[in-house]
Amino acid sequence: MSRGVIIVGLIIVVCHGALRAADAPVAGKTGTYSVTFTERSPLTTPKERAVRMGQKPPPADYDLAKSEFLVVVPDSYDPAKPMGLMVLNNYKDTVDPPMPVLDLLAQQNMAFITLKKKDTPWDEKCGATVDSVHNMQQLYKIDPTRVYLFAFDDQQDGPRLMVGYPDVFAATYICEFFRLWKDIPTGNNRHISASIAVPSAKYLGLAKAQPVVLSTYEDSDIAKGALKGYRAEGFKNVIYLNVTHDDVHYPNYTKPWLEKVLAYFDEKRVKPKAAVTKPATKATTRPAK
Repeated sequence: MSRGVIIVGLIIVVCHGALRAADAPVAGKTGTYSVTFTERSPLTTPKERAVRMGQKPPPADYDLAKSEFLVVVPDSYDPAKPMGLMVLNNYKDTVDPPMPVLDLLAQQNMAFITLKKKDTPWDEKCGATVDSVHNMQQLYKIDPTRVYLFAFDDQQDGPRLMVGYPDVFAATYICEFFRLWKDIPTGNNRHISASIAVPSAKYLGLAKAQPVVLSTYEDSDIAKGALKGYRAEGFKNVIYLNVTHDDVHYPNYTKPWLEKVLAYFDEKRVKPKAAVTKPATKATTRPAK
């Protein structure tokens, strides 16, 4: 066999592996895998997204099946113990999982999911992110009070999802890109410019009650101004956490910052009210003999 034939053969094999379709959804599957979904959330129709994210006119629809997701589910997953879900909105294309923190996520009983392609239009990306949560809830027992959004995207998708879908995401971590629907003063006649549409009052109240963590690489006037601005807008449980570029350089996350964020979210999340258990039958009092 000639050398040219061998090279062509290797190219075909490599390309075939690279272009292999993502897995179909399988309920209860554990480990790391890529997946595509076809079932849309009822919360991502063009009309619904227009209301929740202030889009006028309503956005165009999209084909969810064209979006591929990376998923990690701990091998210890137990349907009897609903797990949390870390939903990543990344700043770049995602190929590999965040290996250094997977054991931490397993200890915290949390799965992980992220859209693999960064350059998806922001409105479609927001919709697909909500769709991913919906589909994970169909495949696994997910604790809805521990669905946490981690946003690093420079298109401001974190703030949009935070205020538009607080009934989907129970807490939000935003690194660097945390502009709101109005300018945020930062002192010295400077401000963080508004970048997102005015949110729906219907969802904003719930969003303001949920835990939020803001991060920057420098503890600067911008960071302090952002924290002050969020609090002035009525966000009751917002804190600032300084991180380094190495801390959050995907996929090589460090553990300390993530441990702090998860602990804060678990402490401050809006927990469901305890159910009142009533006896199935009325108690009867028998006369003493």
